[in-house]
Amino acid sequence: MALFDFDGTLLDTTPLVRASTHHALRSVAGFDVTDEKLAPYFGRTLDEQFRELVPDGDEIVQERLIRAYRAHNEEAHDRTVAVCPGAQEAVAWLQARGVALGVVSSKRRLMVKRGLDWLGLEDAFSVVVGLEDTAHHKPDPTPLLFALQHFSGVRPEEAVMVGDSPYDLMAARAAHVDGVGVLGNTFTHQDLMRAGAVAVLPSLFELPAFLAPGMRSAGGR
Repeated sequence: MALFDFDGTLLDTTPLVRASTHHALRSVAGFDVTDEKLAPYFGRTLDEQFRELVPDGDEIVQERLIRAYRAHNEEAHDRTVAVCPGAQEAVAWLQARGVALGVVSSKRRLMVKRGLDWLGLEDAFSVVVGLEDTAHHKPDPTPLLFALQHFSGVRPEEAVMVGDSPYDLMAARAAHVDGVGVLGNTFTHQDLMRAGAVAVLPSLFELPAFLAPGMRSAGGR
């Protein structure tokens, strides 16, 4: 089986995430940061991001930051996102071979499903794990292990996790799942290999060729 991260892996949300974060910081905290300052937070939860970006903010400020981010994110979503190269093709290829598919994301399930609908992939995934589903989030392995529970008889070593951030690959390694990195527009090849990727692909266009020999870890399940 194959598990996918969502943001930056299937759906290119980088401009949207940056714009929503800038909006929240300016409107609530009264300051902003550079895009470079935001880069390490891609793949982490909003709570973690804002606690570090606004360390002196109390719980009320934290709540306002997240609310401002989400309002902007939801309003701008459909006109700002784009397809990650090869995403639809790779998913179609796996579906045609009967590979069970899941999404494991640190964003709300509602927004993951909205993005899948935008991609036309709403029926492709048997399980969607979002922020609300687990108490711990990537790089903790809990979300991946939670997803695997939905596939009877599939062991971690029979799965792959595909993602664009070190947190995806660290979670995969901790869950004893092969982590396949895919280059987006935030993290480097070195970042992903250092985090434990068994391979780093230029895009999802290359995923079928990587998995094809014996279906590798996906096992055709």
